[in-house]
Amino acid sequence: MAFRSRKNAPPPSDAWVKVYRGTGPTDAYLIRDWLHRNEVPAQVRGENLMSLRGDIPIWDAWPTVWAPKEHQERALQLIEAFFGPTLVHPAWQCPRCGEENAPNFASCWSCGTDRPSRPDGTQGEK
Repeated sequence: MAFRSRKNAPPPSDAWVKVYRGTGPTDAYLIRDWLHRNEVPAQVRGENLMSLRGDIPIWDAWPTVWAPKEHQERALQLIEAFFGPTLVHPAWQCPRCGEENAPNFASCWSCGTDRPSRPDGTQGEK
């Protein structure tokens, strides 16, 4: 029987705090990965509880994301930024024909002009 050394043992649960409750594994892992990319340690817990929906309250079946206590404030700021308007591209107006285009369009649906790379409508230097 193998024993874990203290060095490799998981941190005590009181050293970690819940920073996000997902509605499924996908969004929980997206947040965890976002935190990792921004150098905040994080882990998903409870992703296997989804099969118990109905037997336990749905709120308790949703996966959660946990971060070390000392990273809690930064994790919460990053999560807010993840869902905030700064990461969502606004609709854009075609500089050629003036038509409004959805954020996911790379070129104007009306005239085919490429989306400007700058907010002021100019393409900038290439």
